[in-house]
Amino acid sequence: MRQTFINTLCELASQDSRIWLLCGDLGFSVLEQFAELFPDRFINIGIAEQNMLGVAAGLALSGKVVFVYSLGNFPTLRCLEQLRNDICYHNLNVNIVVAGSGLDYGSHGYSHHAVEDIAILRSLPHLTIAAPANSYECKLVTQIVTHSTEPSYVRLSKSTYDFTPTQSTLLMGKPLEYCQSTQKSNIKILSTGNMLNTALDIKEILFSQYSLVASVHTFPFIRPICEISIQEILETCSYLVIIEEGSIVGGFSSAILEILNDKYINLKLKILRFGLPIIPFKRANNRLDILNSYNLSASQIVKDFIQATNLV
Repeated sequence: MRQTFINTLCELASQDSRIWLLCGDLGFSVLEQFAELFPDRFINIGIAEQNMLGVAAGLALSGKVVFVYSLGNFPTLRCLEQLRNDICYHNLNVNIVVAGSGLDYGSHGYSHHAVEDIAILRSLPHLTIAAPANSYECKLVTQIVTHSTEPSYVRLSKSTYDFTPTQSTLLMGKPLEYCQSTQKSNIKILSTGNMLNTALDIKEILFSQYSLVASVHTFPFIRPICEISIQEILETCSYLVIIEEGSIVGGFSSAILEILNDKYINLKLKILRFGLPIIPFKRANNRLDILNSYNLSASQIVKDFIQATNLV
């Protein structure tokens, strides 16, 4: 996905001389392509992320379209004041693109886990928040935020699932449906970012083991979320399963619940949310082991779903 991002950015930069790229002394074997093609528009700020956001704000104030590349926790948690005051407050055209979303760097320990980012950044003004699930979504998201004039946060992952959705286009805030079934489904699975793989595994297990048909909808954009799309999903929905690789408090599922609460007061719907608890993980481990330890594997989610709904 990171390679798709830089390939897309290079294509866009060749057509728009306003595009700049800053990094915090990382991205080696990824960012060289941009640096070689556009050396006058690439700056390695060094390990000084707060300063990097200040430089990005200055460039944006001079009319540039700025991209900042770092690891998930650094330009968000470490630089929250600069992001809030320098960029979001002034509604500047700065796009923060991060690798290592969620638990991608699980073995590095809690300091490198980006699990509270969505919950925190959803409270900032003007900021678009995106979490593409694969290279297909990454390319479209990069194109969309480049042509927007507002700040954005793009959460890349190490996902390798590149099956394309049923739709051929993407609009800001709109979800995408994967593996559309010919049978009507009253079970809807909503995911974002690299939890798409898990969502598709859940769909397969439900059908193969329980003959239950589910549809999978991924949300490349967590903010904004198209309310009309939510309405369309709910039209034939009795069971809503929301999964995320981030804080269960204030994150993706909270954004969905806010829409449901504000727009659908009398909604009769069974909702199950699966995400990470707001406790620091004490032991460094790989991503899948951490997810499994918090019951976020596809098989465990299916087990919890069946137990909660009594459908079988």
